[in-house]
Amino acid sequence: MQQVLQRRAAASDAVRARRGTPRRFAYGPTSVERLDVYPTARPNAPVMVPEFATVMDVGLDGMVAQVRRAVAWVAANAQSFGGDPGRVYVGGHSSGGHLAGNVLVTDWVKDFGLPADVVKGGLCVSGMYDLRRCGCRRGRHARSATSPVSARRSSWRTPGTTRPSSSGRRANLPKR
Repeated sequence: MQQVLQRRAAASDAVRARRGTPRRFAYGPTSVERLDVYPTARPNAPVMVPEFATVMDVGLDGMVAQVRRAVAWVAANAQSFGGDPGRVYVGGHSSGGHLAGNVLVTDWVKDFGLPADVVKGGLCVSGMYDLRRCGCRRGRHARSATSPVSARRSSWRTPGTTRPSSSGRRANLPKR
């Protein structure tokens, strides 16, 4: 874990050396809920990088809630830092891909009072989108593959959403 943290710190230092120090905003009530905003060469297209707690500290539901709060904050405050609230996109790799998948299936109207299409699209890479196919069987967060958390946080299987079909078109998911 220490090597991973060192690599992340080095990568962050390299980005700051190229892009400059980001503007930092709080998007939620805890000290970890911070958002770095990096300017880009394109107008109204900054890059936002949220910080959030680890699964060991807040559980999977807590992580998803924090990332959703970050996206809601960005949509509500985009103009204050040179962003366009009409062009919010998300992306992530590995666990970030899983979190982005959960953002993409959020009921923004019900949960945040935002337009249903507040997030225009996303790129989810190498994430786990169906947690019911696996289970964490060890440690403090052990759960079965049939646990309510696994079902709730499986963005691939959220009723009413779409998924890519083998033809590359979108296909409606079956209702449960």
